[in-house]
Amino acid sequence: MVTFDHEDDNINSPENSDVENESCDGSGFPTTSEDGEELYNSPVGLLGDEIDGPDHTNTPVVAIVPNFEKYPDTSHFYRTEQAFSTRLDAKKWCVETGKQHNCALVTKAGSVRKRNLWTTGRGCRFELECERGGIHRSHTSKKQVPVATSKRKRDTGSKKIGCPFRLSVLCGSDSLWRVSVQNGWHSHDPPESLVGHSSSCLTQEQYDKVIKLRSGGMRPVDILGVLKKEYPGIAIHIRVIYNAISNGSQLTRRNL
Repeated sequence: MVTFDHEDDNINSPENSDVENESCDGSGFPTTSEDGEELYNSPVGLLGDEIDGPDHTNTPVVAIVPNFEKYPDTSHFYRTEQAFSTRLDAKKWCVETGKQHNCALVTKAGSVRKRNLWTTGRGCRFELECERGGIHRSHTSKKQVPVATSKRKRDTGSKKIGCPFRLSVLCGSDSLWRVSVQNGWHSHDPPESLVGHSSSCLTQEQYDKVIKLRSGGMRPVDILGVLKKEYPGIAIHIRVIYNAISNGSQLTRRNL
């Protein structure tokens, strides 16, 4: 049979305690060390929820808004009271206004709504966005098995980076088209120039003039100078003039 000796009444006295020079609270646990540092961040016996502190349970959720401060707002360039008789006239005005400020606009996919198309046209609408708007979508067939030709990830070369700029063109009850700005901010720096851009191509009138001047023996550089004088703000490269001359020569040979 196991017997226990009687415990000494002075076992908890300061002389027999292993922890010396430490202050204790009412629970008998030391709260400060020999150097005077606190051993516990919270009182013994209290949970974290019982500690007095700031309550974040009712903090309102604030939506994160992209910072476009370094990109100026271009809404005032497209605000107009002008009404257009046809859809093409409204689109042409928007595209030409964008070119004046080095912005290439395209029709947003899936934004065309056709209502009363053959009568008043009321309710018809479409949207124009920056060419860098939207996201890139892969058109590869799901059944196609990808073949790894290299370890490096292939670059799509897409211009789309999700630019939020957007214009809305709506046909009203008076059968006139009006332009409204939905978002005038860009998420990128504008290009320095649209020279050489695919949107800066020759119109049919300009193309005919190039062919006429070339048939008179004028050099391509001089033709470019004539076009810039007659059409201020035109942004074409000398390469466009050479391509037009080459195309005109091919058509002439075919007709012969």
